[in-house]
Amino acid sequence: MSTPAQRIALVSLSPWTLGARHVSFNLAVRRLQAALMSDPRLAQTEVRVFEMGAESLATWVERLAEFDPDMLAASTYLWSLPTFSLLASAIKRRSPRCLTVFGGPSARPAMLALAPFRDAAQFVDVLALGEGEHVITELAAHHGHGVQSFSAIPGLALHSPLGWRMTPAPRQSLAIDTLPSPYRMGLVPNGVTAYLETYRGCPMSCSFCQWGNSAHEVVIHVDIERAPYELVARRTAPGRPSFHDAAGCSFVFRSDDMQHPGERASLLLTRTIEAIASEVAPLLPRGAVAE
Repeated sequence: MSTPAQRIALVSLSPWTLGARHVSFNLAVRRLQAALMSDPRLAQTEVRVFEMGAESLATWVERLAEFDPDMLAASTYLWSLPTFSLLASAIKRRSPRCLTVFGGPSARPAMLALAPFRDAAQFVDVLALGEGEHVITELAAHHGHGVQSFSAIPGLALHSPLGWRMTPAPRQSLAIDTLPSPYRMGLVPNGVTAYLETYRGCPMSCSFCQWGNSAHEVVIHVDIERAPYELVARRTAPGRPSFHDAAGCSFVFRSDDMQHPGERASLLLTRTIEAIASEVAPLLPRGAVAE
């Protein structure tokens, strides 16, 4: 019987505050947190998010050392990969048995093969190459078996003495609408911009973009009729009796990576406006909705 992880640290770096209203946070990490907390196999697992701005490496290490995780998962982008590469190295040196997992756009073998990250790559156990919600729960549930036991989990790159070893590609795309919602679970922090995710992936194959090139055949859409009401759900989340007063959200931003083509763009925009007009706008300051 597998032994699940006991303490999971989810780390993300959100260094931006654009004016008084647009306060960034990492939605991807909150989605991972929701997935982990909703899995019955992980009922005894403590999941904690560590999200900071441009803090020193020593500060990251100090705060994580107090938690003493046996699994560390990092959401990596161009701006956070340098910090989290050094963090993985520091954590592994301190706790060699801590499973280190990188996900996000920069979690690619080709990125970690570049000179700035080459030395730190040896301290990263797993790269999540695709959608992370199902991957993170499987890794956590089978934590006690070690990295080599993850071969059957689709969508991974596993570190080995001979380099990165790929597991099979996922057989079917992720149904985002069926995933646990961090908005509904009350996991999104107060006073931040509310991000509206309506699809994932990219239909393009731009030669300069590794993420787009690898994902151009996988475009996962969220139900247009349902997506805007993720924001409405935040009003009734535990401990949040109203969207604006309790949740502290004063700005709504669509987080998709590119614009929807054609009729879908018009329909999504219409549904979002309808939802915000009927449910959200009366609770927000004037001019607080942005595309």
